[in-house]
Amino acid sequence: MSTTIYMLLRHRCGEMVLSMFEIKIPKDETAEPHHLSAILEFPEQEYPRGMCSVQLGSEFYFLGGEHDLEDPRPPFDQWFPKDVYIFDPIDGKGSVKRGVSMNTGKCDPCAVVADGKIFVLSSSIAFDFTLPCYNEKGMPIDNSIRFFECFDPESDKWMVLDDPPIDIPIWWRFSFVGGRFIFFVGRDADGFWLLSVFNLDTLGWTSSTKVEKEKITTDDMLIFTAAGEDSSGKYLYGLHGYRNNRILRLGPLSNVDQNPRMFSSVPIKTISMMEEVDSFHKLNCSSFILHLGNRRFCYLLTGSPPRGFGFPATIQDDYSRTVKLFVFEETNCSASEFYPNVVYSASFEIKTSFINRGDIISCHILSPGEKHESMKRKQEDNWKHESMKRKQEDNWKHESMKRNKKITDKL
Repeated sequence: MSTTIYMLLRHRCGEMVLSMFEIKIPKDETAEPHHLSAILEFPEQEYPRGMCSVQLGSEFYFLGGEHDLEDPRPPFDQWFPKDVYIFDPIDGKGSVKRGVSMNTGKCDPCAVVADGKIFVLSSSIAFDFTLPCYNEKGMPIDNSIRFFECFDPESDKWMVLDDPPIDIPIWWRFSFVGGRFIFFVGRDADGFWLLSVFNLDTLGWTSSTKVEKEKITTDDMLIFTAAGEDSSGKYLYGLHGYRNNRILRLGPLSNVDQNPRMFSSVPIKTISMMEEVDSFHKLNCSSFILHLGNRRFCYLLTGSPPRGFGFPATIQDDYSRTVKLFVFEETNCSASEFYPNVVYSASFEIKTSFINRGDIISCHILSPGEKHESMKRKQEDNWKHESMKRKQEDNWKHESMKRNKKITDKL
């Protein structure tokens, strides 16, 4: 079995809000591009825009977001729905099912899995302090939306947790787990990066959490998408530069959980993808980096081909999209900027019946080992279910025999 990547595209306009594509990394490089079809589609009439996705085992959870309603003052539950949707690519059904709803909806949320649970943090709604009915954090003063919740699949329940100790509006952009802590990375209204640290043992925000108004880079387009780890510690990877043709590596993040101030002064290196990106002559480009483990990464680049001829070719084909995939190894290099060792590349073509303008918002990965373990767990769950069912049937038979014996004895 090969490694499979699930790429989630967000569409800025048109009838779809999201679509998901399954990319099986071929064993051998081929010159011919592979065709991709959407395995999941989320129509705007049924699903909110701005949902995030998170992977728990082999299941993908989609949650949060907001509906574009005509009512200028809709109820918050209609504007920001509590709904949770689950997709399992292994069960063979190919459909989305409803999960347990959150306590409140989430605006532009950030989600992460830790300790086998899902933690989801809402961004602020309002960034204008003059708006009525909102507090200084940019959230409704009536607590109709709570920032932070946790889902435990064992109890099948959501639990509301304390808000992060930050008193300004924040957009939360990325999260990762390090040791017994969850790190949430966000930006404020002035474009500064912020870090909050959540303790998994105490289920509370660490007392050392502080808002550091220091820019990591002058690039306002920096997007964190991956976290990696080796013997020297934890690293964070983000995309920046023109057309996201550079990968920024921050780390090691030693002792950041104890002193978040260090986040703005950790060592920085740049992995250049200029050779791969600059030859990609597409419009509306978007990219994503995914950690595969063992210092291996997958860099995904997608864009729409120009329609027609002439210069400049600025009109894009809204229904076609090209995806370029690069698997590279991070090399040990003392230079501040270096090129990666690309070990594999492949091209994919997408053609849809709907407008697929937009960008990659997340990618999930299922390795052969994860697929095997997931199928094994599902099989064990089925056996347990069948065993309980047989025991229940045996109890019913036993109770029926007892009742029949009583009736016979009376006669």
